[in-house]
Amino acid sequence: MILHVSKSPSSNEVEHISFPADAAKVRYAMIGLEEFGGWAPAYIVGGEGPAEALTSYISRDDLYSEDGVKKLNRLAGLVDTMELEAQKVFAGALRAESINGLDDVLRVASNLGQY
Repeated sequence: MILHVSKSPSSNEVEHISFPADAAKVRYAMIGLEEFGGWAPAYIVGGEGPAEALTSYISRDDLYSEDGVKKLNRLAGLVDTMELEAQKVFAGALRAESINGLDDVLRVASNLGQY
């Protein structure tokens, strides 16, 4: 699972963060990105494969917290093994459910058979 993080959707400075990852390395990448060329908060602007469907459900704070990175690592283990059809079901299930953070995303990813 790879997330694309930038200061804005139109910025040329994009950090590609691969999960599973070490929380300290993720924080270091985020700090480097946010401080480059003057401080500004970073945003998740995209992803690859099933990670593309996750961008609106992952917060900047998730990338800074140890717990958030652990959840992202677990999520990477689930989505990286999904076939294309399962990715489509996953994206649809995320849209259909009331998602309020990574715990909800993990619940949906772990229970795709229900959809």
